[in-house]
Amino acid sequence: MNEKVMVNEKLKCILYTIFSNYNNLSKKIYIVLDDSKNSEKMSEDILKKINQNTPYFIKKILANFNNENDNSVLKLKKSNQYLEIVDKNQNTEGESILLDMSSLDFNDIERKCDYEVKFVVDYIFNLDEIGKSRFFKEVEKTIEKDKSKKDNKEESNNNLDINYLYNICISKYMWKDSNDAAKMENWIYNIINPNRLHSDLLEKMIEIINKELNNLNFDSYLRYILSKEENKSLGYISMSSDLYKLLLFEDMLRIDYSDKCTVKIDLDVEYVGKWWSENILPIFKERYSKKDLIDKLELEIKKNEIVDFHGKNFEKLKNEIINEIEKEYENEKELNEDFESEEKVSLESELKTKKSKSISDLQELIEKTDIKYENNIETLRDYCSDEFIDILENSNDENYSLKDLEQFLEDNKEYFNDKAYIFFEVCVQKQIQKLEQDLLNDICEVKTLKDLKELHDKLLENGEFVKCEDLETIIFRKMETIVKILNLAEINDEENISIANQMYENTSSIELEKYPIAEILICRDINIDLNNVKETIEDLREEVNEIKDTVLKNCMFNCEYYNMNIQINDSENYYTIKFRYIKDLIDYIKLKEGNRLLINLKNIKKTSQYKRRVFNKGNSEIIKEIDNFYSA
Repeated sequence: MNEKVMVNEKLKCILYTIFSNYNNLSKKIYIVLDDSKNSEKMSEDILKKINQNTPYFIKKILANFNNENDNSVLKLKKSNQYLEIVDKNQNTEGESILLDMSSLDFNDIERKCDYEVKFVVDYIFNLDEIGKSRFFKEVEKTIEKDKSKKDNKEESNNNLDINYLYNICISKYMWKDSNDAAKMENWIYNIINPNRLHSDLLEKMIEIINKELNNLNFDSYLRYILSKEENKSLGYISMSSDLYKLLLFEDMLRIDYSDKCTVKIDLDVEYVGKWWSENILPIFKERYSKKDLIDKLELEIKKNEIVDFHGKNFEKLKNEIINEIEKEYENEKELNEDFESEEKVSLESELKTKKSKSISDLQELIEKTDIKYENNIETLRDYCSDEFIDILENSNDENYSLKDLEQFLEDNKEYFNDKAYIFFEVCVQKQIQKLEQDLLNDICEVKTLKDLKELHDKLLENGEFVKCEDLETIIFRKMETIVKILNLAEINDEENISIANQMYENTSSIELEKYPIAEILICRDINIDLNNVKETIEDLREEVNEIKDTVLKNCMFNCEYYNMNIQINDSENYYTIKFRYIKDLIDYIKLKEGNRLLINLKNIKKTSQYKRRVFNKGNSEIIKEIDNFYSA
């Protein structure tokens, strides 16, 4: 790239930035020079080019020049309100837009820039001095016309937005003296972006399209965009691609502008299939493995089929691409089937020579066997399942833990079929029967909850399969036998409560409602919902009656001093309260609730009043939380 082109690109970067931001300058633009020795000369050259290529009203904005009566020619200086040229070592204040001349990336700035900004800047930049002068006069005339149309009382805005500038450029340009590619690109933009052109210009453009667009230049532009490197990608038919925009352009001319546009395009697009094979297919092959390629090609067919254009040229083009994809898809599928068949024959031959003597041998075989094709896993699955059964049936010298076998099957589940799992389930049932007999013998010696937990823990060492109703029922019946003879201190003992809870958490079949004696030890936490007092009191009364019935029926401890844990409105705090005070707690909540829930206060006996005083003294923390709720 020669020096002149590089200089022009950097200048365009500056102009793109100015024209992109002039209408909303919340940040100052700093142009940072890269050569301090020649900074003055560079600064002068840059300012000269900016002044030559920027309309008067934009220069006024950059300089914050507000004198409406001053018609002198404004020239930007090195330092302006919203534009400043600085050296590398100078500080830039606040939020700003930095344009470092030593590292400007033209392609990146151009890519991020709006089409209309690029068009306006490029149009002005390419005009000679006379052309620029005429264009800027036209801009000022437009501003004056716009100003005169407004009511004098209305605050006038002497600025034009970029779209207005774009329309002025188009009105001068009118697609004269431009190559077919540039002309087509602009037509496409204006058609597929409604309301970009003012109505009179749009009418003129369609008239010109009617005269100039034909099969030859349409086909020439199609070939041109297909030759561009950026279109040789897997996004060749995406909504942002040139190909998609061209097809949308034709579709909109044919449908949206059918009353104005008379152009009929009829293309011969056989070359498009070849283009796809030569430029897109290699990307697929490079990016995806043989195994994934077939799925990706199938997906590519669907992707092209769902693009919603209805023109016959699109149908022809789409069919050419799809035919090429299908051709490659069938070739890959055929090759895949051959390779799959070869792999199956090789696998079967290899497995015939293998004999696993142990589970570790079988694990090693699974790890070393590499299968590329999904269908061939079934062959390995059948082999592994038969070997698994054979190993267990003949494991005289090695006693395998069912827990380890269960983990082995879980880790390698894709390599075993139902036959292996059914056989394992039979082994499990046999082991459960043996464990059940051993448990019935051992449990007779158990006297305490601690001993029962040790026996339960030992049972759990066999694996998850022991969490079954047959074994857990034995454990919990024994727990009830032990709990039934505990005294009050033992029932309230934190260690006993913890042991019982841990055992319950390590079960899967136990429903505590079926074991009311064990439930008394385990379940003693109650939440009181003060937002729903009536229902909460009913539930609490029901809980109290169940505890009383269970204790009396089984001749257990004196439940008056049985500890219960009360939680208010799901708070983090739990308050231990004696069972005897639950009725007082209910009465207290009813009192706080008000007269609508208070029943027969006058009939409360003196003994009840004494009990309430004792209740108040011993349960001050829970009373405080209830009071806080009702005083809020």
